[in-house]
Amino acid sequence: MQIDHWTGLLARPAAVEMLEDKHDGQLLLADIDQFKFVNSVLGHTVGDETLRVIADLARQHLTDSVLCRYGGDEFLAYSQVGGLTAKAEAWRVAVGQRLMSERNETCAGTKEAGIIDPPRDGLLTLTIAVGNRTNASVADDLTRLGAAAHAAKKLGGNRVVEVSS
Repeated sequence: MQIDHWTGLLARPAAVEMLEDKHDGQLLLADIDQFKFVNSVLGHTVGDETLRVIADLARQHLTDSVLCRYGGDEFLAYSQVGGLTAKAEAWRVAVGQRLMSERNETCAGTKEAGIIDPPRDGLLTLTIAVGNRTNASVADDLTRLGAAAHAAKKLGGNRVVEVSS
């Protein structure tokens, strides 16, 4: 089983393989809003720590779920238990509160240094799409969730959207 080095979560290939045999339950696709700012301005060390914090909070809030780091700033969860939307909302809120308190001073310092304005005054947030695992391919289900998350980001991000099958 492949594990992501930075987060300790399941790596994308292993998660996709596991999902191929699942045609029920719920999927969650989360994207860190404006994560490029963290790596570009604050540095990759802060970016790596941010990923670890978000993964730790996912473990706390997305109970009964298989968790995966899906891409650079994306996370995937699968649950057969249900209730993933409410858990996603709790995770989203926890990430914003935790990262704001830990990163606000660092981000604020970039503004005084004349670099660029940090996202939402130092607040890092998640945009999350939740939907049912269907009889479609894993790729089709994840494309559907990805499109919903992308649309939500265009509306400002920092939200959980439910996606119909």
